[in-house]
Amino acid sequence: MKLGDIIDPNHVILIDKKYKKDELIKLLLDRLCLLDELNNSESIYTQLLEREKLGSTAIGNGVAIPHVRISHINTPHILICNVKQGVDFEASDKRSVKILFLLLTPDGDLITHLNLLAHISHLAKDTDFVKRASAATDPKEIYSILIEEESKL
Repeated sequence: MKLGDIIDPNHVILIDKKYKKDELIKLLLDRLCLLDELNNSESIYTQLLEREKLGSTAIGNGVAIPHVRISHINTPHILICNVKQGVDFEASDKRSVKILFLLLTPDGDLITHLNLLAHISHLAKDTDFVKRASAATDPKEIYSILIEEESKL
């Protein structure tokens, strides 16, 4: 499953302001809930913060994948964000996170959840997506880069 099959350019945002990790997760979740008409954003937010307490969702190379499986959705929901100022996600490589993939998947579909996490990890580590998306100045440009780099996987 490719990200380009799940999202459209509206699911890519660019932020040029400094945020703390929790604030940024809330901002991105609110945007995703608005775009995809999702309910229970406070409950989802709590679950995302609980997941972060288990260990940072930063995967290195300036990328983080805050993610959670939730019971009241039937399909995956993803938002991609370029944070120009970077955000401290307590990454093991100590790098500031510039690219975030907020991932919500159905609770009963562990296979899709794991496949999407693996796909995002490959995209972040095996292509030029992170370098190119970090330098982009427009969400539509980031979306085009995503589609192009996914075709290389």
